[in-house]
Amino acid sequence: MHAHEYDRETLLKLLPDQAFQMATSTLTRISEITEDKQMYDSREKAIRDQRWEVYASRNEGIIEGEIKGEIKLI
Repeated sequence: MHAHEYDRETLLKLLPDQAFQMATSTLTRISEITEDKQMYDSREKAIRDQRWEVYASRNEGIIEGEIKGEIKLI
């Protein structure tokens, strides 16, 4: 049997034994947790990336300002 080719409801009908039903439920919960974790991780990465871009831009601006200030002093 190729269980990965069937949806949860079909598997429950094909394998009515309680052990299979528990296993199917567990696998469903694991896949939902995995998807939630991936979404969370993606969001956290986006936040970190945005903060890094702001930080890098700010530092670039400071350096550019210092250079322009030095040029005006000369």
